Amino acid sequence: MHLFRYSALTYNSHLIHYNDPWTREVEGQPGLLVHGPLTSMLLLDLALRRSPGRTPATYSMRALAPVHLGTPVRLTGRPEPDGARLWVLDADGGALVSAEVRFA
Repeated sequence: MHLFRYSALTYNSHLIHYNDPWTREVEGQPGLLVHGPLTSMLLLDLALRRSPGRTPATYSMRALAPVHLGTPVRLTGRPEPDGARLWVLDADGGALVSAEVRFA
């Protein structure tokens, strides 16, 4: 349901985010894909929760592999003096998304 709502909120009508049969049969994916911008927002939220009161000056992210709905992932990060490095990792510890935030 969250993927459908996020699709509506962002005017993203691509079926890979909310029509599982179409995603599997037409796109050949193992399941629904999580939006890159949604994943990015979750990583930025992680950084902000761990650095209360700080304001982001820059933020960048890179999708390295698809994030499929129902696949266990872990959002994690490493603080740095002026920001943080962030990742979405799969169950084996492989990076699916990497990001970096720098604080003002």
